[in-house]
Amino acid sequence: MVGVRITGQTKSISYEHGRYLQFAYKDSPYSDSVKFRVDPTFTDEQIATATFESDFGAAHRPSWTTTAGIYMYQSGGITIADSKIEYMPGNGIYAHQCTFVIIVGNEIQFNAMRSAELKNEGVAAAGITLYKPMDRGADKQSTTGLDYRVYIIRNQIHHNHNEMLAWKLKSQPRTGPLDPHIGRYGAGIHIIDKDWIRDGEGRVLIANNVIFWNGIGAIHT
Repeated sequence: MVGVRITGQTKSISYEHGRYLQFAYKDSPYSDSVKFRVDPTFTDEQIATATFESDFGAAHRPSWTTTAGIYMYQSGGITIADSKIEYMPGNGIYAHQCTFVIIVGNEIQFNAMRSAELKNEGVAAAGITLYKPMDRGADKQSTTGLDYRVYIIRNQIHHNHNEMLAWKLKSQPRTGPLDPHIGRYGAGIHIIDKDWIRDGEGRVLIANNVIFWNGIGAIHT
């Protein structure tokens, strides 16, 4: 994937509209039915003190406005180069349990601003998010002799931050009340479940990037 420009609709989603939709979701991938996890008329104070059912995390899509520019799921052998990914409500690039991914020479900007983060769902919006980068194959060895499974090199990653609240259920199993975390996410690069990267499993190289003016940090893990 070379020389692609992907532009989302963040400019068309006002802060107020993003707040209204922060708990909206489609209850089925095969239906247009939209439900709200929380009454959209609730204030932050009401949300923080309300009690929610244990199926809070059962939605197929955690948020109506978490759209990513590029979403990879258990994929491998992918290169994203010399592209621009911008103004996505959710992640610029999201890689879920992927291997042999090269992200090089891209500009990734103004993403993650309208994503309502739900920590218990494992949802975290950033410029680039890696969730459990991993090896695949019987011998878990690269056929090209490379030591790393994901390369993030020579990218410009900037102005990726979250303007919505990041919600976390205070107790387990998943019952309320909710605890808000403002600005918890929205990093330049976010690596989730770093304990997965052990004994060479899913090693990641981040080198020679220019990362600035992001949310919680340039690189968050």
